[in-house]
Amino acid sequence: MKLIDGKLLASKIRYKIKNSLIGEKTKPGLAIILVGDNKASRLYVSIKEKEAHGLSFYFEKYIFPGNTKEYKVSKLIQSLNQKPNIHGIVIQLPLPKKFNTDRLVATIDPLKDVDGFHPENVKKLLQLKKWTSKSKDAIIVPALIYGIIEMIQSLRLNLKNKQAVIVSNTKTFSEPLKHILILKGLSVKVWIRGKQSIEVLKNITKKADLLITAAGSSNFITQDMIKTNSVVIDVGMNRVGKTVKGDVDFDVVSKIVHAITPVPGGVGPMTVACLLRNTFVAMLKIEKIK
Repeated sequence: MKLIDGKLLASKIRYKIKNSLIGEKTKPGLAIILVGDNKASRLYVSIKEKEAHGLSFYFEKYIFPGNTKEYKVSKLIQSLNQKPNIHGIVIQLPLPKKFNTDRLVATIDPLKDVDGFHPENVKKLLQLKKWTSKSKDAIIVPALIYGIIEMIQSLRLNLKNKQAVIVSNTKTFSEPLKHILILKGLSVKVWIRGKQSIEVLKNITKKADLLITAAGSSNFITQDMIKTNSVVIDVGMNRVGKTVKGDVDFDVVSKIVHAITPVPGGVGPMTVACLLRNTFVAMLKIEKIK
């Protein structure tokens, strides 16, 4: 079994960013907006802040209480859209339930949408006809999905015509990822939680050469659902007591697969590194337009 080390891969991405910044007159600027008191979200924001400072990015953080009116957050986003030293804007998700997440994300200038969730950026991704090494520079690939693709590519396996299965809670995550995997030559099936039965899930995961799960429930994927010698990418971050666990029953599943991501230390570090890379690329594009 090969452990896909997200920390190591993330450090390589940060190293490339650091070298690319040599000679640049402008610092990439990242602004993160946090609403509410979600402990996990606060942790993620602090990690992003630390990594941004580690690369000498310009960084701004805005924290609102959960009872903040949506128009105040929208007004801030519009202000950040106009700030020349801010090249990336991130709304830390999830937002409190009273907020319209799609509406707020759509308020972000597409050029500064470094999370890659703006409908205009998603549309561009879904219109891609071919995936090349230049694709991730031509469009903004969601940081989470970009990280997953990089982890898969690090294995240097021939997955063409292989079966991939995406387990997800939302099409916002599954659709862009599905499209890229198809462009890379895989056959892809998607299982959306709440839309299909567990029996359907077991039938398709048993045939999956590549399984990517973001179900949001610890030990949701068990050994009897896994194909031997497959690759498993665990996106889940589920707090169990004082520990964090993924969607996969790691201790038993890891014994039969070819490669698997750990939780923590897998997808998480890669997502942050890819977010910073997106911010750097956004800076280059924005400064070129000026």
